[in-house]
Amino acid sequence: MLAFHGSESLKERYLDRVERHKQADSIMQGYGYWTDGKGCAVGCTIHSAEHRDYETKLGVPAQIAHLEDQLFEEMSKQDAREWPGRFLEAIPVGADLSKVWARFAIWMIRDSYFRGYECAERERMIELHVAALGGVTSTSKEVDEVRMMLKRSSTYASEAVLGSALAYTSPSMVKTSVHGALISHSNETWVTENSVRMYRAEMMSDKLIELLKETCPSRHKMQRVSQ
Repeated sequence: MLAFHGSESLKERYLDRVERHKQADSIMQGYGYWTDGKGCAVGCTIHSAEHRDYETKLGVPAQIAHLEDQLFEEMSKQDAREWPGRFLEAIPVGADLSKVWARFAIWMIRDSYFRGYECAERERMIELHVAALGGVTSTSKEVDEVRMMLKRSSTYASEAVLGSALAYTSPSMVKTSVHGALISHSNETWVTENSVRMYRAEMMSDKLIELLKETCPSRHKMQRVSQ
């Protein structure tokens, strides 16, 4: 699967679409996906609520669509307004984004929010992500084991760590994982907690943009697309 199916014109088409929505002030948090010409980042991009449509329409994995969506809802209003265009602009035409979620998840649970959080499943989940980077998918037994651990989990940090590994078979688990990461370790007031969540969402969005920009178009596959 190639980003924008290897087409510069397709990327421009969707960038133009989200820019029109931004100018019309129709990119809205907490509104729903797509209703009456308004919606969230996903809705204003593909005009539907189906994250899987990112794969057929944009050549973007569903996990990354869910990640874009969750971060959008946690940002400040101003950042959210710019987010759909910023997200699309960062994706190189013809890039293979299949490893982006694994790289993001490893950063999130190892290098970012859980440095002081140690549990038996943490390192195991990192191992699964590293394996995914090498093209090795989790077995059904491993997936079932992670699901059972998630059912027994009692903290947001555990939800973030365990949910991240389930996203390969259930892309919507990206939201559970990111949500857990955003609100874990928070004992603050509602106002302060929201500020912390927005700050963390900003950090996460910056990291996602960095990872997207680092992906490189596959020249061999691009040549085949252009032929």
